[in-house]
Amino acid sequence: MQQLLLEKLVVEARHWRNKELLKAVMAVFALAGLADGELPVAARQGLFQAFARQPSLREFDLHKALAVLHDYAEAFRADPAGATAVMEAKLRRLAGKHKRARTILRLAYLILAAKGELSDAERTEFRRLCALLDVEPEQVWEGLGD
Repeated sequence: MQQLLLEKLVVEARHWRNKELLKAVMAVFALAGLADGELPVAARQGLFQAFARQPSLREFDLHKALAVLHDYAEAFRADPAGATAVMEAKLRRLAGKHKRARTILRLAYLILAAKGELSDAERTEFRRLCALLDVEPEQVWEGLGD
């Protein structure tokens, strides 16, 4: 089941491969990763690991993903509330587009989980972002091994 889901993610990522999707995936990753107050080095290393191991993420340019993540992290450092509002606004535009929102959440979850177990703060923030996109969290990690 996990392999089938991961193969389906490759097809979905290829179908929606664009800048908007990458920015949304990185927004979820950044917001969940920043739930502890900063984006730890382990989270960034998880990004490298996820891109190397997950065929669904190979549809994206790692350097562009890192640039987007860097911009989000810098904006968060300068103005946490303002950066959070901007990232949430990007995500809200996808609410109601269930398949796309679920794909974004799944891709972001694969990146977050690549570094190991999610912290309680990361898991809580991820659930909040699922609610923001009107996707049940269980629909995200169902079949992904969590």
